[in-house]
Amino acid sequence: MRIKTLIYICCISLITLLSACSDDDYKTTTFSNIMVFGDSQSDMNNFPQSLYYNHDSGSISPYGISGNLYNSVSEPITSTLFSPISPGTLTFPEISTHYNIINLSSDTQSICTASSDDNVDDASCYDREASSVGWLQYLTYNGLSNNYTLFDTIELSSWVAYTAEGNGIDKLSINYAWYGALSRPTGCYNDDHTALSDRSCSDGKEIYALQATYRSSQILDDGIPPISAADSYALEKTVAVPTLYQQVTELFLPNLEADYNIVDKDTLYVFYSGANDLSAVFFEWIEGKIDFDTFIESIWTTIPEYMIGTSDSAVQTMLSGLNSQGQEKGNIIMFPQFNLGIIPDFNYYFAAQGITLPPEKLKVLAESLGELIKVYNERVKLLTYLTASEYAFMFSESNPKWYFYYLDNLYDNMETLAFSDDYSTTFANTCGDDSTVVTIIPLGSATDCLNSNGDPYLFWNTEHLASPGQQIIAQSALDWLSAGETILDTGVEQKYSIEDLEASAKAIYAIFN
Repeated sequence: MRIKTLIYICCISLITLLSACSDDDYKTTTFSNIMVFGDSQSDMNNFPQSLYYNHDSGSISPYGISGNLYNSVSEPITSTLFSPISPGTLTFPEISTHYNIINLSSDTQSICTASSDDNVDDASCYDREASSVGWLQYLTYNGLSNNYTLFDTIELSSWVAYTAEGNGIDKLSINYAWYGALSRPTGCYNDDHTALSDRSCSDGKEIYALQATYRSSQILDDGIPPISAADSYALEKTVAVPTLYQQVTELFLPNLEADYNIVDKDTLYVFYSGANDLSAVFFEWIEGKIDFDTFIESIWTTIPEYMIGTSDSAVQTMLSGLNSQGQEKGNIIMFPQFNLGIIPDFNYYFAAQGITLPPEKLKVLAESLGELIKVYNERVKLLTYLTASEYAFMFSESNPKWYFYYLDNLYDNMETLAFSDDYSTTFANTCGDDSTVVTIIPLGSATDCLNSNGDPYLFWNTEHLASPGQQIIAQSALDWLSAGETILDTGVEQKYSIEDLEASAKAIYAIFN
């Protein structure tokens, strides 16, 4: 099987080499705008945030910390701690004329943050003035800087804000990513992946209406929450979360059909998804809900092909839709996953069973889980390479030519940070569960995720990175895109076999059992 794959890669690479010489002069490293698809790692407020987020009953944390306030901000760029790969390169994206999130209209601008008062019904709130800072905000803001020139100008909006306000901006950048999103092409789910049997997720207008209804329920009435915490959570679970595929088919492509000028040949399309799918099948397997073969097939084939490489994958579906609207050129970057073994979810899984692991053992577990992610990433990279090769040599007047990038430095860059001495005492723990840290982190504010000894946390909750990790993602992408190396430039080497994947999985199963 490996030999056949390598032969195919060699053959397709030769054809690509011969064909890539044509029409190469339009390749750019300065992008007109970006379209982003993915999950909570990239969401900029498409998923409505709860008034009661500080008492999130759905959190895996034994302390009940929030599960849907997902981009905490640590005070950035005050030392090498916050930019360990290239100190001082990234700057904090204050609101400016170059960086903008479109204001939500009055009926949707209902996001409040609660006080730390334990009495939720008496919580005080204030309107959110800006989004918390995640990798996408760092990327867009710094992409205009003297260090990086990825954009001449950029205006960034969430899909929800774009839908509410319309578009008066030329080449607006739109974020279609949703908190809790899976990647699969079928089904309709809420943020905790429960199937919504009475929803189809096949209509962007309905998806918008559901989240708008929930937002309106979160507006304070004379400083008092209008509904109870229980009613708020129940309503929240009716909000449909479009999968990666549905972000393309039900959100982006209808926008494109309404206005094909929202993109051009210099648009950058970002695909960063898969973490929720991988975590879901992992815990389903560990808990005996799926068998070993299904788990292996999910990592080796099923989840990678949700992204790219088949006719009904998210990427190929987008390309077909763009082609039908006359958009035949562009740029796509596929993000791999960083080592999901470093997230606190696994630590808390053991804690829920009364097992406390010290940081040293958590690191051993993380390294083992990282082997699974490396195999998954390699599969996505291979499919990206094959897809890029196909589109390179099939170029004609009626077929698009695309430049495909694969963010090959992200995994190693995050490993460098996560396993550094700075995080040795807080590895796989969260600042949200540390009583010495401000538990409620105001949106749009900068708050240190440091313990009483001044040691930083890489995660602010059980799943989501604090600012140092967000900056690693942004800087990895800035560096890679600035270098301009496509996946056809770097090539691909298949290091892992399915037997390697099976061996790694069995070793991990032994740890959990």
